Amino acid sequence: SFKGGCQHKRSLLLLLWSGMAIRSALFALVLMLAPVAMAHRLREASQRAAPPAPVGEAPAVGKDGAYDSKENACAACKFAATGSCAMYKSCVCYATNAFWSSVNVASETDRNNWHYACG
Repeated sequence: SFKGGCQHKRSLLLLLWSGMAIRSALFALVLMLAPVAMAHRLREASQRAAPPAPVGEAPAVGKDGAYDSKENACAACKFAATGSCAMYKSCVCYATNAFWSSVNVASETDRNNWHYACG
C-alpha cells in the first residue's frame, strides 16, 4: 500500500507537470504568433483608402494671418475638416472675430480678424 501511494503521488506530479508544460507551450505559441498578427494588421492599415477629398476650396488668408470674413473662416474650417480622417466625423466648426477695440487707438484699420476652431 505504501508503494501504491508513492505511485499515486508520482502520477499526480506528472499530471501537474504535463499541465504546466502544455500551458507553457501554448504561451510560447502565442508569443511566436503575435508578430505575425501585428504584421497582418500593419499590412491592412497600409492598404486602407486615402483620406477623403476636402469639400469646397480653401479661402485665402489675409495679410494679417486671419480670414477677412466669417464665411471665409467657416469655409476654411470645412475644407480642413472634410479632408482629414481624424476630423471629418467629429469636427464642429466655430468661427470668431478676434478684433477688440482699443481705448487709445485713433482708428483701427482692420476690424475683421476671423479665425476658426474645431470643437
